[in-house]
Amino acid sequence: MLKFHNILNLFFLCLVKPIHCQGQCFDFESGALLSTGGVPATRSFLACQIVAPCPAANISSVVSIDIYTSGVVRLARVSQDKQVNVFQSDKGLTLEGVGRVKKNGVSYLFVQFNRNTFTAETVFRCVVFAKNARGETFFISSTTSLVSSAKGGTVSNLMLPLMLTVSQTFENHKYLLSRLSGFTSQEAIQYCENFGGYLAEINSEEEFGAILDFIQYFMKGYSVLIGGTDAAVESSWVFQHSGSPVEFFKWHNGEPNNVGNEDCMALAFWPANGILMNDIPCSEEKVGVKFLCEIEMDLK
Repeated sequence: MLKFHNILNLFFLCLVKPIHCQGQCFDFESGALLSTGGVPATRSFLACQIVAPCPAANISSVVSIDIYTSGVVRLARVSQDKQVNVFQSDKGLTLEGVGRVKKNGVSYLFVQFNRNTFTAETVFRCVVFAKNARGETFFISSTTSLVSSAKGGTVSNLMLPLMLTVSQTFENHKYLLSRLSGFTSQEAIQYCENFGGYLAEINSEEEFGAILDFIQYFMKGYSVLIGGTDAAVESSWVFQHSGSPVEFFKWHNGEPNNVGNEDCMALAFWPANGILMNDIPCSEEKVGVKFLCEIEMDLK
């Protein structure tokens, strides 16, 4: 298993030497999210990434990235200084995307969706509009399908860092906030383990404050899953990773209330009271719930 700092080293290698990034500057891949132990994955992803400048492809800067299906149906788009625009979501497709376009550096567009949204044979196309050294606009494209990933898999090591926002260091720990939402507790745990970490365990007022300083700018109506659970014994909260009893609480008034078998702990925003703890279901794939990993930094 690659540790967090090793994955970041790979990521920054592509920033510094894009020509040697898997032998190319442009990559479009698909796969299944979090298929383990022979259990079919419930979601799939499309990940399009390009690094500029890229002399081998005559690319000086990137203008926009689009992902299409069925030839002309656009699923998502991201362009310079613009947020990701996800299309077709009003037609019953459960799509969610993150991405960015930088004139120089790594640009990417990442889309996830329920696996039964498209057939395995569906062909997807990523189209990147770029400029050459003379300022002329042109496009390059690549196709992929879900057939090659029908048995599942995980996001590639180069795409993983693009899925999370990384905090500053707090007492030799860092925190990783997911950009996407809709994961169950077990899925979130596996993502954290991919980085050698675990769902965040908040042990003090100081740590709680440091986490709030980090996540408050990214909440925007989301809840954030953390590491506490009372699944074994109701109202007896323990950390899922360490197994230690939870001793620091910052519940909102009336919480935890266990409405609908809510056995996992999350941070949620209330307009009148700010960010406080709440209990939520562990197994529900609910859009609007992100997760927070905690990484113990190796400072040797």
